[in-house]
Amino acid sequence: MASKKTKKTIQWLQFRPTDFQKEIFRKICGLVVVIFTASTALSLISYLFTWVDDASALNDPTMMDSSKEIANWGGKGGFRWAYLMVGRLFGAAGISWIVLLSYVTAKLFAPEKYRLLRSFFLIFTATYILSVFFSFVGIH
Repeated sequence: MASKKTKKTIQWLQFRPTDFQKEIFRKICGLVVVIFTASTALSLISYLFTWVDDASALNDPTMMDSSKEIANWGGKGGFRWAYLMVGRLFGAAGISWIVLLSYVTAKLFAPEKYRLLRSFFLIFTATYILSVFFSFVGIH
């Protein structure tokens, strides 16, 4: 009896997805990244125009109440995400992450055409350089 159970367990562990299943999984992940990229783009672009209106809400403990209005196109969550990306981490160069996410999406839909590691390095370097440049311009 124990040998049948062990045999079933081993067969289950040896499951290998077919190429079609891998492709479907990759496309579903691509759709998830597309949705995340679009919401990030809306939030970041809106943040650049509406941050003055929404800045007072950051220190308000009741910001997440339904009665508070936020001008960001991504809503309250989008405003928080954009504030993290632009206000805390990368400055205006945080928008370059939209390019990176778009590239990841393209890689998921057409893996043979794009080289992700090289592109990630270039975009991350450009983000860092732009952040330093905008900081320098902002100081002077």
